[in-house]
Amino acid sequence: MRIIISLGLVALVLLSLAVLSLDWRTKTPGHQPNWAWWNSSWANGKPFNLTERSGVQRVGYPVYYNFTGLTFSSTNELRIVNQSCNGGGGSEYPYGVVSSSAAGGWAALTILADAKASATTQYCIYYNNPGVAAPTYDWPLVFWWDFEENPPGDKSGLGHADGRVAGAAYTSTGGFDRTGAFQFSGGSYVSTSSSEAMNFNNGGFTIEYWANSNSDSKCGNSGYHQHAVDRWYFDSGDWYTLRYGNLQGDDDIRFGNNLGIYDTLSNPWEVNLWHHLMFMRSGDTEYTYVNATQYSSAVMSGTLRYTPSLNLTVGAVYNWPNDCFIGVIDEVRLWNNSMNSNQRASLAAPSKLQVTAGQREKRPV
Repeated sequence: MRIIISLGLVALVLLSLAVLSLDWRTKTPGHQPNWAWWNSSWANGKPFNLTERSGVQRVGYPVYYNFTGLTFSSTNELRIVNQSCNGGGGSEYPYGVVSSSAAGGWAALTILADAKASATTQYCIYYNNPGVAAPTYDWPLVFWWDFEENPPGDKSGLGHADGRVAGAAYTSTGGFDRTGAFQFSGGSYVSTSSSEAMNFNNGGFTIEYWANSNSDSKCGNSGYHQHAVDRWYFDSGDWYTLRYGNLQGDDDIRFGNNLGIYDTLSNPWEVNLWHHLMFMRSGDTEYTYVNATQYSSAVMSGTLRYTPSLNLTVGAVYNWPNDCFIGVIDEVRLWNNSMNSNQRASLAAPSKLQVTAGQREKRPV
């Protein structure tokens, strides 16, 4: 009798082990409503980690990475979740395709990721499922220059043309994170053509970037202010952001557009230091943030003008270099939504997320 019981226990253990070793593709994570794309035809998964080193929780933080060693016929065959590849479950995260090569087995993606503060968060990229439908995402990132190459390329995934550099000096070890930036010295700039994605109409939007000004005096010979990022050309312009001090008795940070001029009540700016600037519209209110701290809010009612012929320009007003910036600018991003407090703190964190990809594919066992 004891022998029979022992054999039964052994059989039960073996059965349990067999269940545990099932092909991971059968672990359908039905608990997640956004896993409707899942089926047993997903052939491969590859793990990667995001490491946060600034002590700031990241929410919807843009991460650019070139994944290699993939097998796919179309970038439709990619999905990203915040879980180990064999774990099942987790939430799906949106991505934008910056560039890719099915023949070369690589895909350069921008992911809007979450990460725990001072920790490493596991992710998995699933791939290789021919014929699967393309994912549909609400993608708020409409433009991104991280200035990690010269000329700069757009990392938003929307395919804007590479930047045209006019006199700006590039340094591969510059920037707030020391991975690349452009130095502007009065009249130099970087620009690219606009697109309909930059047409914010009367909806929410966010313009944000890192800047280190080397001067609080005028730029150029005209006595005009320092423009940092803009789509502006005199009265035909759409919007501009600028910082200026000790000019015409003013000392503040400004966001201007066809709806009005929005100044901070005080100037938290110090020269030769990095600051994160954010200009945001939510509903009918404009907000200005420096290092995630709010410095102004004002009514902004109406439709923001959009002129397709105007270029997006960093470092000066396009074709009018007397309205310019003196210093270094890094990480220019435009969003077609407003940000909550967690997102604002995330974007203003003083370091990027570090990506570490797995060395081999996680295959079915």
